[in-house]
Amino acid sequence: LWVRAPIGQQKTFTGFMRAAKPAPSRRLPPSLKDLCLGSPIMTALCERAQDSLQHGVPLMIEGETGTGKSALVNALLGGKHDVVTIDCAAVSDTAEDAAYIRSLMEQARSSAQLADDSAPTKALVFDNAAELPNFAQAEVRRLLDDLENGYGADQSTITLVTTGRAPIQQAVDAGTFRDDLYYRLCGVRLTLPPLRAREKPVHLANAIADQLAGHAVDISEPARTAILAHDWPGNLRELRNALQQALLQGNGQHITELDLALAQPGFAAPRMAKALPVFDESAMIADALHGARWNVSKAARNLGIGRATIHRKMKAYGISRPE
Repeated sequence: LWVRAPIGQQKTFTGFMRAAKPAPSRRLPPSLKDLCLGSPIMTALCERAQDSLQHGVPLMIEGETGTGKSALVNALLGGKHDVVTIDCAAVSDTAEDAAYIRSLMEQARSSAQLADDSAPTKALVFDNAAELPNFAQAEVRRLLDDLENGYGADQSTITLVTTGRAPIQQAVDAGTFRDDLYYRLCGVRLTLPPLRAREKPVHLANAIADQLAGHAVDISEPARTAILAHDWPGNLRELRNALQQALLQGNGQHITELDLALAQPGFAAPRMAKALPVFDESAMIADALHGARWNVSKAARNLGIGRATIHRKMKAYGISRPE
């Protein structure tokens, strides 16, 4: 019996390619293609991750919070492996947790010994690996020694994936993570790029908005500029949340700069000053009207001005409802 550990957030990919060139075109499954939208760097990373697992090489995935580590691990392993995820941050130095880890390692040994071609490959995912306590690191190291010495040097019967928000090498340097274990787990080390480093964040934003709405969504030019100017410290998770709220704020068909600002207070003002040094009131009013489907009262409320004021400004700027 293969006991499943509590599912944690898989941390993935670390340090790879300073200037990644688009890899030769290969067929990726749809789940991986979705992670690569508008990014040749991500495409190359996903292809390398897929190759490493196909050849039985341990995979270490690192990246900031929200960069898509969990999604990548799920796309790589889902449906093809019997997956056990260990949230290393939740493992403490207690008798109960020690027994739990020993039990998992023993099951891994048994699975490796009894594995056959018809059974799905077993996968051990160490989430937040840098936080694994010393006693658990020793148990994992013993498992890897047994796999190499007793069940075949290729370790093909067990797929090993580790993830982390920060480079696990930092924990090695600090003396909190065993270097002998690190180099056994670090077969291929990849780092997922943060959203601010991806090549076409607006392209990705459009794809996410379409997916959330279930149909094509138009993102206005000022909103696109705001997306490019924002640092996105929460990465893909923050972008997805902002777009979801913006769709709720607007009409579900069109996302304006105002919708983004309402969805994420403080989003536009400081960022837009950097991107749009000249305040364009006419564009703001036009966006608000478009987002409100030309309901003047709703647009006025969204802007925080009176109905008479917005009518006066529409006249001054020559803004009229399209035919």
